[in-house]
Amino acid sequence: MKKTIIKISALSILVLATSCTKTGATGPAGATGATGATGPNLTGALQGYVQLYDAYGDRIYTSQVDSVKVWCKSTTPLVNDSTITSGTNGQYVFNNLKTGTYNLNYTYTGHLNYAATQVQSLQFTGGSTQNRDVAMSAIPTTFSITSLVISDTNNIVSNPTVYYANIRGTVNTTDTKSRTVAVFLSTSSNVSNQNYTWNVTITIPPNATTFSYFARGNGATAIPTSQPNSFFLAGEGITSGTGVSTTIYGVAYPAASKYASTSSYENLSTGTTVYNAVSLNGVINSTGILH
Repeated sequence: MKKTIIKISALSILVLATSCTKTGATGPAGATGATGATGPNLTGALQGYVQLYDAYGDRIYTSQVDSVKVWCKSTTPLVNDSTITSGTNGQYVFNNLKTGTYNLNYTYTGHLNYAATQVQSLQFTGGSTQNRDVAMSAIPTTFSITSLVISDTNNIVSNPTVYYANIRGTVNTTDTKSRTVAVFLSTSSNVSNQNYTWNVTITIPPNATTFSYFARGNGATAIPTSQPNSFFLAGEGITSGTGVSTTIYGVAYPAASKYASTSSYENLSTGTTVYNAVSLNGVINSTGILH
């Protein structure tokens, strides 16, 4: 009787173990979801006004603004590449543009040499009218720069342990109107209006032939009251320190008086602002040591 009980128990265990290892039946497959609907193919208009300024910063309201060439090219999608001429009051309109990314280029050829400008990677939403105004300046031709000096100023301030720079120079002619010099600075020798670390605008007063600008480094405490102090040589390798010197390279251009707000554009590949309203023929270079 004892043996029978043992055999039945063993058999029960074997059956139980076999039942536990069986795979359950697969349930029915769920319904396949519907494919999302494609968004509407929107089109719209891109329009704006082109404003022209002369080299002195004065607005031009003549019929010249009716002849600006505006080139529009799409990058996404690649469906549009066309050029139009601005109409009354400098207005331009591109109709039937699809949603996407566009590059715009503005050029003008007339009695003055105007600097071209660009708008890179403009996001156009479509389905409505989008506005984009631009301004262009004439490149100066009435003067050239004859000297540019970048020097330290240990004898000007009482605290020479921080960086100071005295930027000064001369031009070849006088003028009854004020003019502008654009100076670009860098610790790299290939400094230009497209490759720079700092840039500053210096105004030449009417009937003057000299220009100057006082720059101070980060942490400067002794600023001469006769000098401006809005330009900082901080960061980018320029640090304060006794006995330390840094070579700084500069380049100066005759510039349109509104060069900082006209004919300039953001170069997305380099992350810098390109200033086109400067005379490349009047450029002069200089190298200075900052202590």
